[in-house]
Amino acid sequence: MSEVNQMVGDFIDHTLPSSQSGRIIETKVPSRVRRFITIQRNRTTTLAMPSKSALTLEEKYPSLTVMTPELRKICALHLTHSLIESVPYLSSMYMSPDEQSYIALNSYMMDFSVGEKFRVHDELGRGILVFMQGFGVAARHLPVHLLSREFHCRKSYKNRPIDVSEVLLEDDYYEDAQLFYHFLGFAKVFFIPRDVIMKALEDNDRAWKECARWNYMSAALVLRSLEARQLINGSVTV
Repeated sequence: MSEVNQMVGDFIDHTLPSSQSGRIIETKVPSRVRRFITIQRNRTTTLAMPSKSALTLEEKYPSLTVMTPELRKICALHLTHSLIESVPYLSSMYMSPDEQSYIALNSYMMDFSVGEKFRVHDELGRGILVFMQGFGVAARHLPVHLLSREFHCRKSYKNRPIDVSEVLLEDDYYEDAQLFYHFLGFAKVFFIPRDVIMKALEDNDRAWKECARWNYMSAALVLRSLEARQLINGSVTV
């Protein structure tokens, strides 16, 4: 039960829009969760948290694995809704509660220490980092004469992602100039893998056509302009 209390205490969104919470909007979710786990606890084995730096919601909160699909979905949204909403093409303007809960349950909680850098996860690949705690910046490996304020550094604060556009580009699209992240202190982030993003967009034409494709085009133009400037100046990426 202590793990359940931790999960409920970690709810980022204590209330959800009616379009997200559906027919259980009037139900007190924490009470419902505790009641369900109390009933189930004698039917399950001990729920232990694995020691990994990247955890899905179900790994971080094992009680989710024994919940009904509906209750698992609503808890996932309480834990992550505002984080997912910070990405325009994944927001409730385009995505249904089922689609957002799919994103939530297939994303990861990750911790970074001061001085760490990140661009691609060894197993999960590229993705969006939404900062839950801490502070970080994004930069590019570029020659000094090409570093300007609009390209050099982008800050990210709590509940705000860094560059939701560039993640849509293919992995090998001018790879040397793609953004990487510096962590200036301990940081706790919500990581949405690119594969999960592209699957959600593949199943939602409206989100792609009305929003995501414009983000894609914008990011592609930025990287293409950097490539052209390097070729013109005879630069070598450092």
